Amino acid sequence: ILFKCLIIALILLLLSFLYSSCFLSLIQYRDPIAEEHQIYRNKAFESVAKSYFNLIYFNITTDEYRIAKMVKGVEPYAEKYPDGQKFLNRTCDNLVDIKYVETVKKFVDLSTVIERLGDKTVITEDYVGLDNCTYRVSFISVSRKTDNEVVLFGMKTIKESI
Repeated sequence: ILFKCLIIALILLLLSFLYSSCFLSLIQYRDPIAEEHQIYRNKAFESVAKSYFNLIYFNITTDEYRIAKMVKGVEPYAEKYPDGQKFLNRTCDNLVDIKYVETVKKFVDLSTVIERLGDKTVITEDYVGLDNCTYRVSFISVSRKTDNEVVLFGMKTIKESI
């Protein structure tokens, strides 16, 4: 009986060693192409994020948006307006000088942004805010797949008020 127990214990030990070795090899497997792509995407996003104080992902195909970076003054609009176009329009109404509201609203029209981007990576529009600062809003192409058209919308200060 002792010999049988010893054999069973050795078999279990061997099986657990083999299982853990296989498991560890699965965990340690890395896809270098996927990692390189993710590193590139992170670096590209970091570089864009440094330039803009507000940065929002818009999935034009699904009509969804997600805030990537936002200053505190704009956050309440995002909470009140789950629809991306309404959020952008309401933000324009509350932050853009009256002389520029129509121009900026035309620029932030999500239904035409893919067409206006065309072959470009970025399109921009400058405007004056209610605080007399000059701002630039941009749409940056992220994905051009017909089933998943995604853009980043960014806002940055061009000139502080005097």
